[in-house]
Amino acid sequence: MGVLPIPGKIYLNDFPDKAIYTVKRNDTIIGEFNGLTNDDEGGCHIAFLYGSDIQIGDIITAAHFSPITVVSTSIDTYNGKPEIIKAYY
Repeated sequence: MGVLPIPGKIYLNDFPDKAIYTVKRNDTIIGEFNGLTNDDEGGCHIAFLYGSDIQIGDIITAAHFSPITVVSTSIDTYNGKPEIIKAYY
C-alpha cells in the first residue's frame, strides 16, 4: 500500500500516456477503465482509479498492449482513503 501526494484522479490525469484498458474475467468483459502503466518496488503494474473492478486472474488488454494476467493487486491512498488500485502483472 502506497500513499499518494495528490488525489488519484489528479494523479492519473497528470500523465499523457494514460490509456483505456479492457478487463476480462472468465472470458467476459467486465469493463473498460482508464489506466497508467508504471512500475515500483512491487513490480510492473497498471494503475486504475479505486473502484475499477480488478481482481487477481483478470486479463487486461489494450490496443497498444499485449494481454496480461493480473497476479496481485495493491491500493494507494490519499488522506487515508483508497484512491488507486494497482494491477500487477
